[in-house]
Amino acid sequence: MGSCCCRSDSAEYPPLKPSRNESLNNFLNTTSNLNTSKLSDQFSNQVKLLKDLGEAMKKGIQMSQESSNDYITSLENLDFYFCKKSLDPTPFPAEIFECPNCKMCFDSIDRIPLRLPCRHPLCKVCASLEYSQNNIIHCPQDASESNIPPDELIIKKHLLSQIKAYEQQILCSFHGLKGEKFCITCKTIMCPGCFNDHQSHTTDVLNSNKVNDETAKWYKDFGNYIEKLDEIQKKIEESFSTFTEFEEVLLAQELNHINSLKESREKAILSLMQASDEHMQRMESSLREMIEHMPRKKIRQFKDSIQEEIDRAAEVKKSWDLMGTGEKLGLMKKIEIKSQRKIDLPNMEPWIRVSEALTAVKDFESMSLVLATIQK
Repeated sequence: MGSCCCRSDSAEYPPLKPSRNESLNNFLNTTSNLNTSKLSDQFSNQVKLLKDLGEAMKKGIQMSQESSNDYITSLENLDFYFCKKSLDPTPFPAEIFECPNCKMCFDSIDRIPLRLPCRHPLCKVCASLEYSQNNIIHCPQDASESNIPPDELIIKKHLLSQIKAYEQQILCSFHGLKGEKFCITCKTIMCPGCFNDHQSHTTDVLNSNKVNDETAKWYKDFGNYIEKLDEIQKKIEESFSTFTEFEEVLLAQELNHINSLKESREKAILSLMQASDEHMQRMESSLREMIEHMPRKKIRQFKDSIQEEIDRAAEVKKSWDLMGTGEKLGLMKKIEIKSQRKIDLPNMEPWIRVSEALTAVKDFESMSLVLATIQK
């Protein structure tokens, strides 16, 4: 590339001599220092292409490095598919890992193996349970007693280390034995007892590149699935927040509507009561006026005429009792003639109007009682 430079510019632009020891950064720095204005158009285009190629190579290396880091991180986190440590067979029988009291397997979290003074093991759960009852721990193997609190007992570290190593192994989910191969078809770990069930399947050892690639791919898919779940959870939370706000708005509107209905009812009852009182007052006033303008003189005349008739009837009865039979027959004809006489009755129309007014007053009194009951 340097042979294309002019002789006058050779001192300012030394020729490029790439070698395996030169880094990509030095290459980019060298090409970026070129002044293309002093070169020919063809060479300027070549230098520009070199710059673009260098930038593309730099981005490619960065992407490859990032992908490599992500792949390594995924392998480190993918402990539920395989273990990078060597898988040693279990050196002890299963009885060594069981608590002699509850027959549950020891673990490194809750059922930590403790050593009693008699040197027999006991899980921390059983020791705490017995000590909380009588402040005494009984050994289930030799029936010896100990009053040492569980937190002060010595942990069987050797047994605990064996348990942790056992927990790190990959075990077959069907037989509980150490996994030796991986079935790519079924995506499951195989122990020697599973070989017959996967004869026609694609299998490989656990630490092979093919299994590592498959697990990396599954881990990536699992990460994408987790991201989708996070997005769904976020949308659900947003929907729940919107629903909560909408519910609060509806409750507030419902409360306001109920309050407005109560106010409207109270106003309606109050207006009816006022209208009833005003009507009662008008009726009372009308009754007083009607009573004041009634023909009292005619009423007295009617009363006097009735009293006269009553007095005459009394006299007739008294005379009737004193008369004989012949005289009574003679008077009967006279009484019949007198009974045909018409009595001049006064005009009753004002009294009829008074009766109707009193009936209306009683109706409004009933209405007032009903309104008072509704208001309560």
